[in-house]
Amino acid sequence: MLSLRKFFYMLYPVHIPRNFLQYLISVIIFYAIFGEISLERAVLGGIAFTLSYQFAYALNDLVDYKYDIKDKNIVKKKQALHYPLHSGIVKNEELLPFSIVIFLIGIFLATLLNPVFLLVQLVLFVFIFLHSNPFFRIKSISLLLYMNMILIQFIKFSLGWFSQINSLEVFPYWLILFLSLVYVTAYRYYKSHFSTNLKISNISDFIIILALIISYSFSIVLYNIPFPLFFTTISSLVLYFFYFERLKNLKEKMQKGILIVKLFYLIFLFSLILTQLHPAILNVNYFLSMTLENNAIIYFIKSLL
Repeated sequence: MLSLRKFFYMLYPVHIPRNFLQYLISVIIFYAIFGEISLERAVLGGIAFTLSYQFAYALNDLVDYKYDIKDKNIVKKKQALHYPLHSGIVKNEELLPFSIVIFLIGIFLATLLNPVFLLVQLVLFVFIFLHSNPFFRIKSISLLLYMNMILIQFIKFSLGWFSQINSLEVFPYWLILFLSLVYVTAYRYYKSHFSTNLKISNISDFIIILALIISYSFSIVLYNIPFPLFFTTISSLVLYFFYFERLKNLKEKMQKGILIVKLFYLIFLFSLILTQLHPAILNVNYFLSMTLENNAIIYFIKSLL
């Protein structure tokens, strides 16, 4: 019998706020560009996405569980995050059917929005299956793993946009790519237990670093939101160097590291909202935009794009 406790664990609740936050960011970006949103469509899309995405965690656990139990650190970490299999709350034969039902409910809700939202959400699960499948372990090839993760995060950050419109006109590709790369970089650093830094000599790291620089630069140049980008960057760097780097305990780093990534997106989200609603910050953003606009190098880059 499905108890309330089992139901809670099988929803992977620890991930719901972060996933909804990723979804919400492109809703707010849409608002920043067009000046209006449909709240009903935004909420419906958010529920559809967060419900269906539960299947990603269940699939990953079902495939990786036999590998995870060989590493006590992984088991402890996933127990702390209330993962159902690792916590011993449910069995494989309970998790799979529950996850399929929740996935189908999410997909059904997606059909109530528009065909593009549904299609993008289905494409997302193609890449999720590549990430976690019993036939081929993409995780053993770092370059393929990170390229696939970038695509997954790009789609997750895009879904909020498609809850509002089924068009790619003025879609902020570079900004969404930058936000996706930040997540993948944090994931890579987190999985290494913060024991290694990004290395230019490593092809995967080189591509990520280069793409980060390019996407960040183009986002500043193209989208007229320099204040949110600058403020988020400075705030995150201060948090990292003056707080996170001073942590000595690995367990504490693992916990606080996730928090800092969430704070990065929260800071960006709220600074983006304030840029639209607060007159003083709107003026600061306009001043920065005009300063950049009058820069000869940036003007040349924009003319090329």
